[in-house]
Amino acid sequence: MTEPIDMDAQTNARFAEARRRKGLTQSQLADAIGCKQSAVSMFENGRKDALSRDKLAAIAKILDVDATKLEAAPFTPALAFCPDPQCPSNVPYALRDGVAIHPTFVAVDPERLSYCALCGEVMETRCPNPECRSAPQPGAFCRDCGSPYIAPESVASRLTAANALEQQQRTRSLLELTALLNTRLSGKETQTS
Repeated sequence: MTEPIDMDAQTNARFAEARRRKGLTQSQLADAIGCKQSAVSMFENGRKDALSRDKLAAIAKILDVDATKLEAAPFTPALAFCPDPQCPSNVPYALRDGVAIHPTFVAVDPERLSYCALCGEVMETRCPNPECRSAPQPGAFCRDCGSPYIAPESVASRLTAANALEQQQRTRSLLELTALLNTRLSGKETQTS
């Protein structure tokens, strides 16, 4: 395979659609540019390294597709969080007056729909307050409007401050156990080396 070209999924789909409009099969197109049908298929299905730049330029010429638009525009990642209060990525914690939920933030492409890797929920890239909708910043509350990223009333019936403290203690214990295991494992690796 060749070095991947930075393209978005729409680029691959545009090539497939242009091929169909021309009435060409993948095999016919592959023969015309001197590659295998499977390479054209892989490219059309999103595999960025299936075809070289030269082969893509040849396809663009055959299909009358603008070759200058092969590469995707770079994107600036956005912070996103899972809005599901029960998702393991979100950590409840006790406040004086109740419970808050601290989401785990991940960087995502703001132009694409992203899903939580732990629960499958669609990730949020904006403050849930309809009057604010600013980009989230690390923390449990929006710095622009003060709204919680995950509303505590959505978990208040299931989660008390005591439950939140218990969850925090379990999380700390798991982190300590993980650190201890990592220390022991790295010690064994040193002994066997």
